[in-house]
Amino acid sequence: MTPVAVSGMSGKESRRVMIIFESTPGAVRHYLAAGHCLQQQGFSISMVGPPEGQSMAQHFGLAYISNGPAISEILAKPSVIAATTANSLSKFEAALATEMEPFEAASIHNLCSAVKGFDPQLLLSSLRNFHRVTAIGNALNIPLLPLALQEPNKSFGDCLEPAWAQKKDGDLAAFLAKELRRLSPIYEQSLGVSPVDHWPSASQIKALTGEKPVFPYLTIYNHAMHHCHTRHPPVLPFDIKKPFIGEPSRVLALGNLQLPEQEEMSAAHFDKSEVLQIEKFLADAPGAKHTVYVGYGHLICKSTNFMAGLILRSLMASNTQAIVYAGSGIALAAIEQEADFSALKAFCEINVLFVKNPPVVRFLSRCLCCLHEGSNAMLSLASMYSLVSIMTPIAGAHFANAAEAAKASQGVALPAMAKMTVAQLSKVLSDFKGNHWKQQHELWSRWEVHANDDELAAGRLSREIQRIFKELVSTEYLIKDMQELKADEGNGPCRCCAYKRVHVA
Repeated sequence: MTPVAVSGMSGKESRRVMIIFESTPGAVRHYLAAGHCLQQQGFSISMVGPPEGQSMAQHFGLAYISNGPAISEILAKPSVIAATTANSLSKFEAALATEMEPFEAASIHNLCSAVKGFDPQLLLSSLRNFHRVTAIGNALNIPLLPLALQEPNKSFGDCLEPAWAQKKDGDLAAFLAKELRRLSPIYEQSLGVSPVDHWPSASQIKALTGEKPVFPYLTIYNHAMHHCHTRHPPVLPFDIKKPFIGEPSRVLALGNLQLPEQEEMSAAHFDKSEVLQIEKFLADAPGAKHTVYVGYGHLICKSTNFMAGLILRSLMASNTQAIVYAGSGIALAAIEQEADFSALKAFCEINVLFVKNPPVVRFLSRCLCCLHEGSNAMLSLASMYSLVSIMTPIAGAHFANAAEAAKASQGVALPAMAKMTVAQLSKVLSDFKGNHWKQQHELWSRWEVHANDDELAAGRLSREIQRIFKELVSTEYLIKDMQELKADEGNGPCRCCAYKRVHVA
């Protein structure tokens, strides 16, 4: 698909921006929303992301290159499931690296080819592959800035992004040196030059993504800010001991970027028969707001057999009607070998609708509540449609999210899903059905004032990118400052240094 150029502009004047990202399926929409917003404002946009974003990108007319394996498939690997269930970040990172390694060479080659083919004036990159994109930007003399639309933290609740700001300089330098040794042949073949002189230094990564970034850092907001209704954090959304009082922040907190609701509702990639099934299912519900939406993501606890059994048995025990997102493997097929399969199947045929690609904007406001693991994506959806969440945390940020949501009267926080029983979950579902109107009313009153935040977020992103182009890209300040960082005194390509002053108003 040919990128849309700015009317009346050509060549370098067309303001070409490439957005490169790796993310969970839930966060793909944030990046697509960013690309859509900038394209609407006249920027020429090209995107490189996971396969999960391809169909939606096509619907919104975004030039999109699928790169790497589907993250949902990687998260379903046994080694990753074991690490997730153990809630071990170190095991999770090790398992993820092992499962992704077979795809690295092709992914880097595709990435280099995409950047050289589009020839952008600015690269915006998510954080997980940030050092790799930085090397490409350095080699091709293209400025780069972070676009962190997942929450960077020490956990892996619903993000795949490392917290660069929390790494010690020595650890970061060692990591970058190891990556250079490991990936150098791939980069040299893909770029046509040795990456040694272009590999990012620890100082460069810190200057872009550190606790005190000296370049503009585009982000959303973390779960704590989300539940406190804070939209403009003064510092990066990391758990730091003291805020940097009195120092201007380079963090540009955008808000919750979302695709246009009306356009997404009619997206061509939705299965029309599934949409009709949802409408009929809701119409046949025995009472208003009787249906629960079960929206677990792609992090799997123990096994799909365990998750499906726990959820479906709890729905049957509490006689709860539900629309269940089956993309994570929660389906009847996962429990067909169980002794009570016949009873569960009979219940589900009447009371449960399994959906693979649900257009949630069409029906979520008509549901009773949301049952999920406590991911940022689901909490955002639930709050957007004034729904209370029932959360069974699986790993990482899920636990903090659930606690914050419960504290803010936005949901019910249950014990870890790995320890959850059918009796516990079914009791909460039964109790909630009798008391939901009071909780719904409390939530509506909390969120009414933030109804237009999505429009504000899109406006912030557009304004900041236009300012960045005017002050930093067109003047080549970003390139000059990056060259200064690369020229710092130090040893080899992974030196550390003090922060540099840059030309930001």
